[in-house]
Amino acid sequence: MFTELSAFAMPGFVELLVIGIIAVGAVVFTVLPFWLVFEKAGFPGALALLMLLPVVNVAMLFFLAFADWPALRRPAAAGRLPDHDASERLDL
Repeated sequence: MFTELSAFAMPGFVELLVIGIIAVGAVVFTVLPFWLVFEKAGFPGALALLMLLPVVNVAMLFFLAFADWPALRRPAAAGRLPDHDASERLDL
């Protein structure tokens, strides 16, 4: 019949697949928002991968909060409207 070890059997392929899908989803759910925040702040988006490390993620939050963001130091990017009022450009 059942042995004591049967309750602790190795997971099968389907179980490992479900666990893998959940793990990949958790990584994407964690990394993607920080990737976008780091890029918007002007830092390399790959810094978001550090958010997966247990102690480093807290340090990265402090870094992101208190660092001088390169995006705020750059002049306006090409294609963006200048800071003056847009009505000045209209010929009315």
